[in-house]
This record gives sequence, C-alpha cells and structure tokens, in this order.
Amino acid sequence: MRFKLPVYIMVAGWLSLAIYVMASLESFGSTQFVEHFLSPDRSGIRFRALILFAPFISTIAGYMVHERERLMRDLEVSNKQLEGHLREKDDFITRLGHDIKTPLTPLVNLLPIIRKRTSDESVHSLLDVTIKTANNLRDLVVKTLKHARASQQYTMQDISVLPLSEIVDNSIARHEYAIGEKGVEVLVELAEETLVRCNQPDMEELLGNLLSNAIKFSHTGGHILLNATSDKEMTTVSVRDFGLGLTQEQKERIFEPFYKADKSRHELESSGLGLSICKRIVENHGGKIWAESPGQWLGTEVFFTLPIVSKERQWRI
Repeated sequence: MRFKLPVYIMVAGWLSLAIYVMASLESFGSTQFVEHFLSPDRSGIRFRALILFAPFISTIAGYMVHERERLMRDLEVSNKQLEGHLREKDDFITRLGHDIKTPLTPLVNLLPIIRKRTSDESVHSLLDVTIKTANNLRDLVVKTLKHARASQQYTMQDISVLPLSEIVDNSIARHEYAIGEKGVEVLVELAEETLVRCNQPDMEELLGNLLSNAIKFSHTGGHILLNATSDKEMTTVSVRDFGLGLTQEQKERIFEPFYKADKSRHELESSGLGLSICKRIVENHGGKIWAESPGQWLGTEVFFTLPIVSKERQWRI
C-alpha cells in the first residue's frame, strides 16, 4: 500500500505522454505529427514541452515521495527501538537501585544502634561519618528510583481530582521542620476552590522538591512565595525564593539530570535529580516547567502548569 502513491505519480507522467502521442498520431499521422511537434507555434510549444518533460518530472517526484516514505518508515522503526532502549534503561536502573537499596537498609538501621552501644568517642566520630555516608547513598538510590519511575505514563487509576490547597498544605507540612530551622516564612496565595487533575503522591513530591530548594537557597529569616493563578485550561503554580538566584546557564540546565547549580555540585549530599524528577512529573501531567531569575543573589522563581478542572466539569473526569 505504501508504494502505490509513488508508482501512481510515475505512471501518470508517462501515461500523459503516451495519450498525447496516440491522439496526435491519430489526428495528424506519423509524418505530420513530427512536423507539428517541432513547429515553432508559440501557442502550443509550452504545452508540448510540458508533455515531453512530464514523465521525467513525475519520475523524480515519485522517487522523492518513495524516499520520504522510506525515511518515515525508518524513523518509526528507530523511534520504537529508542522507546524500547529507554524502557530497558529504566528497568535496569530500577533493578540496580533495588539491589543496592536492599543491603543499605540494614546498614542505615543498625549503624545508629551500634553507635549508641559504643562508648569510645573516636569510634563515634568514625560511625558518624559512616552513618552520614550511608544515608546519603540511600537517598541517592531512592531519588534515582523515583527518577526512573517518573518517566512512566499514568493510568486512569493513578489520576484523581483534588483541591490544589490540599496538596500545598501537605507539602508544606512535610517541610515544617526545615522551614522552622531556617526561620523562613512561606506565604501562600491561591484560590481555595482551585481543582487540579493529578497524581497526588507525585504532585506532593514535586512541590516538596521545589520548597526544599527554595528553603535551601533562602536567607535565614527570609520568606518564600507560593502562588497559583488559573485560566480556562491551566493552573500556573510558582515557588519563589529571594536567595541565591541563577545565572543564564543555570536557568537553561537546572532541569537536566545530575546537574547541580550550587557549589555542592560535587558533593554526595546533593544528587542533582530533584528538578529533573519535577520536570518528568509535570510533563506526565501534560504541563510544562521553567525557571526565572533576575540574576545571582536576586532569587529564583520556578513555574509549572497543570490542567485545571472546574467543579461543573468534575463529573466528566
């Protein structure tokens, strides 16, 4: 079926020439046809030239269409292979992450117990470093697993309609200790009746990552603005801090996996996966995410969009 169009185009040109020649031979005869075709009659010379070159033009056009269809087929095959490789990569990361997480769990749980039962202060300091390293490694494995899982598409059972205020309240509550320790104030501006269609655990993970970054880069005693505005189709949520800020390069790269915008980019404490996970979660919800900053030391504002659901249309979801 795919080869019919280029073949039809090629045949059309040659058929038009054949019909013209047969009709002319019938009208003029073979001798007069040659004289008629070579006559300098300007009224018909363009038409005859078009008929003469039609087979060659149609052959070239048919070949181009055939090549286009071949390239499209190759592209489809390549896309399917790429999707398969990406699934294999995520499956490999998931299996590897679980294999690493399993032996880490007893280490993380038992090392603090061992520290309590040891009275030697020099051993305490060594155990503190070991406990911190084990916890950091566990957190890196957990975030890597989340990053792999965030690339999977949601099913209808994964999505629910919720008030945005509930997600915001839960996310802030999870970071209440960090907020108090830094002495920052979180100011929230959003309509109570705003409903969003989302996966609640992932959406709280998304907001939690943005709040965590905002707290980390805020000045002690500063404040964070969490704002939401809606139009007919989308709700735009933003989290703004007034701390470190971003350069132009950092704004373009902060959503890349393992990229770290701060000075701790080579330290184990920061995995560089938080904003990459946020990006995957937002895109799986049909939205987009981006960052804006006036410059370094002038703060950062991260925006993301979500599909909005009005109360009148909630029953259709």
